[in-house]
Amino acid sequence: MSATLTVAMPAARVFVELADPTPHAAIDGIGWVSEAADRAPLTEVSRYPGWT
Repeated sequence: MSATLTVAMPAARVFVELADPTPHAAIDGIGWVSEAADRAPLTEVSRYPGWT
């Protein structure tokens, strides 16, 4: 399945929203996420070496 959504928002602002792990449980559509394992926002594309 795939979906496309166009938002009238700068990419940097979208990244800020998606990089914050704390609200992910609220937007998890299947209930797998109960809380953030790490509450620190992402600050770069990949926190794990070798992952992109």
